[in-house]
Amino acid sequence: MSENNINGQDFTESADVKRKEKKSFKQWLFGNVSKKGLYTAAVSILVAAIVIVFNLVIAQLPSSVMEFDLTGSKLYTVSDRSKEIISEKVSDDIQITILAQEDSVDERVMKFIKKYAAVSPHITVQQVDPVLHPSALETYDSKEDTVVVTNMATGKSASIDIYGFEGQSSAMLLYDYEYYYYYQQRRAVSFDCEGQLTSAIVYVVGTTTDSVYTLTGHNEEALPENMAELVEKSNLATDEIDLLVDGGIPEDCGTIVCYNPTADLSNDELTMLREFMSQGGNVILVIDSTDLKNFNSLMSDNGLELLEGYVGDESRYYTSYASYYGYYCFAPVVSASSSITSQFTQMNAMALYARGMVQSENMPENVTVTNLMTTSADGIHYIQEDVYESGQYIIGADAANSESGSHLIVFSSYYMFGDDIAGAFASLSNSNILLSAITSGFEGVESVNIGSRSLDIGYNTIKNPVPWMVLFVIIVPAAFIICGFVTWNRRRRQ
Repeated sequence: MSENNINGQDFTESADVKRKEKKSFKQWLFGNVSKKGLYTAAVSILVAAIVIVFNLVIAQLPSSVMEFDLTGSKLYTVSDRSKEIISEKVSDDIQITILAQEDSVDERVMKFIKKYAAVSPHITVQQVDPVLHPSALETYDSKEDTVVVTNMATGKSASIDIYGFEGQSSAMLLYDYEYYYYYQQRRAVSFDCEGQLTSAIVYVVGTTTDSVYTLTGHNEEALPENMAELVEKSNLATDEIDLLVDGGIPEDCGTIVCYNPTADLSNDELTMLREFMSQGGNVILVIDSTDLKNFNSLMSDNGLELLEGYVGDESRYYTSYASYYGYYCFAPVVSASSSITSQFTQMNAMALYARGMVQSENMPENVTVTNLMTTSADGIHYIQEDVYESGQYIIGADAANSESGSHLIVFSSYYMFGDDIAGAFASLSNSNILLSAITSGFEGVESVNIGSRSLDIGYNTIKNPVPWMVLFVIIVPAAFIICGFVTWNRRRRQ
C-alpha cells in the first residue's frame, strides 16, 4: 500500500495544497496585486510623502512670503520709498521691540511690522510683555503699548505709541479715533505704521543736530497740518522764532521757513537774514503779497522778482476746476534738473493762484537760479482783469549762492500747500516738493514723504449705472426670453 494512501485516503494532494498556501512576504503584503497595481500603490505613497514634506516646508515660510496684500489701500505693502531709505541708510542692526501684552496688539499692526522687518536682514522684531517682564519699561525707557525702534550699534532709540487720539502730540501707528456713542467704543480710522517706522529708523541712524525755525512776527500762517506732519516724520526739530523778540537767529538754526507773511520785515530783521545767509543759512519763503519791500529786497539779492497779478496756463489747466478757477488752477511744469524736484516730474502737482516770478535782468554775482516749477510756454500773466501777457513764468525757484553756500527757495503760491489742496489730494506731490526743499539744507536728513492710510472700507461703485441697468435688467432678460421662445417654437413644429 502506498505511503500516501492510508485507509484509502490519498494525502499527496493535501501536501501540494500546503505548499501552495505557503506565501512569500510580498504575496502576504500585497496579496494577488499585479505589478501594475504595485506601481500605482508605490507612486501614490511617494506623492503623499511629497505633499506632506511640501506642506511642512511651506508652513515654515514667513508670512511676508506667503501672504499677499489685497486691501484697496495697500495696507500691508511697504512702499518703494521706505525700501529705498532702508537700503541706503540702514547698515547697523535695527531692533523693533513691541512693548505690549500677548495678543493685545492690533492684528493689522503686528502683520505690517512683520512685513516691514522682512525688507532688510538688519531689522529684527521682538515682543516683550511688560506684565511678565515689568523691568522692560524701564529698560526701554518707554511705556506699555509702544513700539521702540533701537539702533543696536549706537543705542539710539525712538518710541512710537501704538494707539493715539486726534490732537495727540506724540507719534502713533493707529490714530484719529472716532467715538461711537451707541457702542460706547472708539475705532481707528487712520493707519500710519509705515510712515512712523521709517521716520523712526531715519532718526536712529541719523546724526543731524540742526533745527528748522518758522518765522513769526509778520502775520505769517502756521505750516499746514499735512506739512507739519511730514516735517515731524523727517525728524527735524522745529520751533518758532521772532527775530526781534528772541534777539536774533539761534546757532542751531539750519533753515528758516517763512510761510505767507502779510507784514514786512523790519530793516534790522532784513540785516539778520542777510547775515544768516552769508554764513550758509537757508531760507524757504512761501509768499503771496507783492508789496512787502524788504521781502522783495531779499528776493532781489538772490536774483528773483515777484510780479503783480496771478498767473495761469492755457494748456495745462485742470478742466475739472475751470468753471471755478479758469486758467488759475493748473499743473505746473516740475523741473527734472533740480535735486529738490527731480523725483516729482510727473504731472501730479497743482498750482492755484500763483504769483508769477522772473529772474532779475542784472543777476547778482555768485548766484544761480534754478527753476523748480513754472508754467508752460502757454502761461498767462494776468496784470488786470482784461490785461495780460503770455509767456513762461516761474512759480518756484532755488537761488543758490556759490560763495556762501546759502539757498533762498521761493514758492509764489501758498494755496498749493494748504490742507484744502495738498491735504485733500494724497496723490499730489505739492507737500512733498515743499518738504524736499526744507530738508535739502540738512546733510543726512531724508524727507519721509509717506502719509497715513485710511482704514475706512472702500465700496466698489459703478460709474454711470444706467447703461448697465438697461443691459442687465432689460436687454439680457429679453434676449433669454426671445431665444427660449424661438427654441420652443422650432421644437413644436418638428
